Amino acid sequence: SARYARYRVEKNGNNNYTWRLSGNYVRTRNFPPAVNDFTKTYYSGGGTAIIGALLPITGQLSEDGGEAQRTLQIAKEAANLYFASRAPGLSFSVEIRDTGTNPQKALNVLKELQKTGVKVCLGPYGSAELMAVESFAAENGIILISPASSALSLAKPDRIVRLTVNDGIQAKAITSLLESKKLEHLLIIYRE
Repeated sequence: SARYARYRVEKNGNNNYTWRLSGNYVRTRNFPPAVNDFTKTYYSGGGTAIIGALLPITGQLSEDGGEAQRTLQIAKEAANLYFASRAPGLSFSVEIRDTGTNPQKALNVLKELQKTGVKVCLGPYGSAELMAVESFAAENGIILISPASSALSLAKPDRIVRLTVNDGIQAKAITSLLESKKLEHLLIIYRE
């Protein structure tokens, strides 16, 4: 994988030169390279892109959910500001729903979001919630971005983007770490 920022040197009004971020280049193992031009103006017929979010505002992961909620609000404001001059009339809104870290509730709120036209959804966070919603999301063409799901059973080609490596990869990394430190015993504490 590779990520490069692209800069342009520009002369400002004081006959001084400054660096200006003009784009980036991103290449990952699983997707073709993407080149973004930040100076380009995009045509937009207008409208609002609705991004869904299934967050654990209450329940076991509520601290993570609250942080994600604040981050999404900041990202929405930054995106709207960025595209105001590049794609006039285009805006973003974020529809946040609380899953309570409950798989059935996650499915119910995803169904609510789907009725509002959501096609991209951040969450759900955990593996149990993701298992509960994965078939509904696939049947309705919804892309899910799961920040913390790591179940090996969910590691398959689908419309789910996982931001955490699966348990199998984590186990190999932990084993390598333990061996390098010459540790022979491990105490595991788990939830539920």
